[in-house]
Amino acid sequence: MTIDDGSLVRFLIGAQCVKYDVLDELFRDVDIIKYRMAVMLVDGHSIVARLYHDRKIASVYAGSSAEIVRDMVVGFLNVLGHYRRYMSTRFHLDNDIYVMFNREKPVYNQTYCRSFNETRIDRYDVNDPTNGFTSRAINLAWEFILGLSPYFEGIYCLNNSGIDDYALMSRMGFPDNVMTLMMSTSDYGTQLLRPNWFLLHPKRDRSYLITRKTCYKKGVLKGVKHDAPEGLTPEMLPLYWSIVGCDDVSVPSLKIVQSKTLINAMGRMVADGYLTPETTIAGFMENLPSYVSSSAVQLKAAKSRIEDRYRALSVRLSGLAITSDQVARIAAQIYDIYNQNELEQLNEILVQGRLDPEILHLDNLNMSAGVSREIYDGWE
Repeated sequence: MTIDDGSLVRFLIGAQCVKYDVLDELFRDVDIIKYRMAVMLVDGHSIVARLYHDRKIASVYAGSSAEIVRDMVVGFLNVLGHYRRYMSTRFHLDNDIYVMFNREKPVYNQTYCRSFNETRIDRYDVNDPTNGFTSRAINLAWEFILGLSPYFEGIYCLNNSGIDDYALMSRMGFPDNVMTLMMSTSDYGTQLLRPNWFLLHPKRDRSYLITRKTCYKKGVLKGVKHDAPEGLTPEMLPLYWSIVGCDDVSVPSLKIVQSKTLINAMGRMVADGYLTPETTIAGFMENLPSYVSSSAVQLKAAKSRIEDRYRALSVRLSGLAITSDQVARIAAQIYDIYNQNELEQLNEILVQGRLDPEILHLDNLNMSAGVSREIYDGWE
């Protein structure tokens, strides 16, 4: 099989395009009419993750690595176009898309928890004997995407090397009348959910939408028999993860308190007024031992470690750790140089003579005036 026989690369990337009728069902109960704009925040890893499922991807094709890179670029941008068209034609909202795609060690997070996102970061090692070929191709493709994205109005692919994707998302301020939709195959971002924030988890024929009210049932407790007590909020998730771990960012459980026991204890703490969305890790650790008396000694002994893990797992804290220089570097990337003639020329360059009349879906990628900068509140 060669690239020209049908690109497996574009197929694997394109699998992140949830069908419109499925999206219609997922958003059926969302009151879209109260929003004047939509903003999509994309975890770039979730788009390319399936490329690592076939670890022999380098031997699948007889085509050149340049063709594989090209199809990564095309596939990635067309996924963005897929959702851009959906938000425009189904939501009837102007929309912007921001893509974060960190593949380097997030220094702040790993200072407090060395294993934080270690599995993902190691996967992108270009010298890895198993994944190196794929990672090198992705690195090249991402550089092309960074260069191309300014030509598409309202699409901002950001170079956030060394900054955790969700830490960056936590610092992006949009008002309550802007619908903010995260797209990711990780539930780590559920701690960011607010009344106007949602998380779309694309998963073949089992895609689902997580809201602030369902962040436990459809997130950390998905597939688990026990439910979360009333009163638990997304802001409390880093407290929970600091003890039981978070697989999505490679933080293992401390095996001190079982998930069900901890969830129930947190529910009782909420009812008694000892746990609120504003509760600090210090306040949490001061009161938790009395609610899980059988593990009180172990919790007190591990207090310092738990507090460090919380610092690594809280996107609010890791977001605040982003420096002013990093803020300036990211903000400088949010601009448009839209030009239809140049776009068509870029499209022709990508085609490179192949019999594919529309390798990039330009109409999908340019569907609004890209107005989010007018309502963007800056860094919180």
